[in-house]
Amino acid sequence: MRNNEYKYAIILSAGKGKRMKSIIPKVLHRLAGKSLIDWVIETLAPLKFEKIIIVVGFMREQLIAHIESRWENLNIEFAIQDNLLGTADAVERALPILPKHGDVIVLCGDVPSITTKTLEKLFEFHISQNASATILTAIVPNPFGYGRILRNPDGSVESIVEQRDATDEQSKINEINSGTYVFKIDDLCSVIDEIDNNNSQNEYYLTDAVQILNENGKKVSALTVDNFWEIEGVNSFEQLEKLERQYEKVSE
Repeated sequence: MRNNEYKYAIILSAGKGKRMKSIIPKVLHRLAGKSLIDWVIETLAPLKFEKIIIVVGFMREQLIAHIESRWENLNIEFAIQDNLLGTADAVERALPILPKHGDVIVLCGDVPSITTKTLEKLFEFHISQNASATILTAIVPNPFGYGRILRNPDGSVESIVEQRDATDEQSKINEINSGTYVFKIDDLCSVIDEIDNNNSQNEYYLTDAVQILNENGKKVSALTVDNFWEIEGVNSFEQLEKLERQYEKVSE
């Protein structure tokens, strides 16, 4: 088993959030009185990470000032993504700040409901599987629009297929990618340069690392979250209002 002390985290928070139609970074929008990024950092804090790297881009000065004013007790560093070229590119901006070995959790700054318990469980499962990568997945009633998880007969992950690329049969799969992962740092570094942007968005997708790791004979595991609400992201004010209603329901 690898040493649990060597835990690192990358929070992806560089995006503009175009559908929010706002001049402030998407992750600074508030849910239940607290900004989205603060929900995520608060979730990470009890796990005592060696270092938390936050990838920033759009309106980064405002975002950095917000975080530094609230989280000076944590070891947080910032990586800059000047050009928003996709999730793999964002992670690559953070890699020079990480050590050569250890395990890193990658999560999104606009997914505020994920719990400390779930992240701890994900990390422990990753270690127990001795996996190169572990994906947090969810079973959802309507998987339309999400990347589907294709599993091997032994339960490991073969690949993630995006909605637009899925066959009719694959589209029926209701296990989806949450966008939260744990990677062995050295294995992630070994494949990050192999990811290309040969897709409809011309972006570098971190999901492609899964298939490349498989092709390199590495194990990719997956853990399904108990409550799919935990992996709900915020890409629009409609989604933000939806989560707000969920929080109100839970607090009643």
